This record gives sequence, structure tokens and C-alpha cells, in this order.
Amino acid sequence: MDGVAENETSEGCPDTGDGPGRPGQPSSPRRGAKYYIHIPQGRDFARLPTGYESLDQAKENFQVVHPVARWCLIGLYEPGRNDPRFVAQGMVRGDAVVWRPLADSPAAKPLPAKRSTPPLREHMTTVLTPRLGFFVAEEVVRHVCAKFQVEDVADERKLGELREFLRLGLLAYMEPNAAEDLASKCADLG
Repeated sequence: MDGVAENETSEGCPDTGDGPGRPGQPSSPRRGAKYYIHIPQGRDFARLPTGYESLDQAKENFQVVHPVARWCLIGLYEPGRNDPRFVAQGMVRGDAVVWRPLADSPAAKPLPAKRSTPPLREHMTTVLTPRLGFFVAEEVVRHVCAKFQVEDVADERKLGELREFLRLGLLAYMEPNAAEDLASKCADLG
């Protein structure tokens, strides 16, 4: 990155893997990594053309253009990776933007070490957030879990019913194949 030493990290960098000699610790993004703002466009996202050196720069730019978009995702693109790692979501609330870290961000609440898989609610929210946004995903998960009376675990029958209910609800937002895929990912805790 321009003006930043290769091993230097900035506050708010996403967890991109194990740091050098520090298994499980966040490391700085790879040289040449850029943060891009993604805004909703129809049923998909449009990536704004300007890449930023830091997460803070991307957040500041969204605050400048936020009258156009009511919320956004910020993705980190690293050399050698085709897909972004979504690290933050911004939602306009009045005159301010509320920022939430996403699962790939070290600022996100880590899972307790004793769990091998995330609880159902957290897993579903993580799966739905990139397509629906954090706030909508959180409300969908709250509603679905209350409807099926599940908290952190569910039996196979309930997971099947939950998957079908989600699939039908997601059809309003996306194509049938995408809705099926997303609903299956939500119900798959393995």
C-alpha cells in the first residue's frame, strides 16, 4: 500500500488469516488490497469504482455519498482472491451512519472457543447479511426463529421446515435458484 510499511496494520483491518508466527491472530491485508463500497442496486449490489487504502477511508467516503444510498457493505479485495471479504455494513440513521462489523472483521464478536459451530441464529444472520443487509437479516432471523421456536439448535425436521419457509420468503428478493441456495446454507450447520 502506498506509504504504509508491508507489516504495518491499521485499526479496523479485517481478519485475513493467521498472522506471522501468531496462529489465530489477525494479520494486515496483503499488499495491494483495497476496500470498495458496495451499494444496493435492484436485487444485487453495485461496487463503486474507487478503491480505498483503509476501512476508515471507505467509511468516510460513504458518509459523503450517503444521501444517494441508505446502506452499504464494504468489501476487502485482496490480490489473488476473486471475491471480497465483507467487513462492515453502514446504515443511514437520520443524519448519521451506523456501522456494524461483519463476520470477517476482527471487531465482530468472536465465538466462544468451546463451540465448533456457530449457534443457529448467528449462522443464519451471517449467511443472510451480504444479500439482505445486517438489519434486515437480523429481523428475518428473529422472526423465523420465533415462528419455529428454535434458539441455538434445531432438529432435522425443524431445519427442513425452516429452510422451506426461508426459501419461499427469499423469493421476493431473488431468483428461485439463489433463494434455494441461500435457504439451504442457512439450514446447514455442518
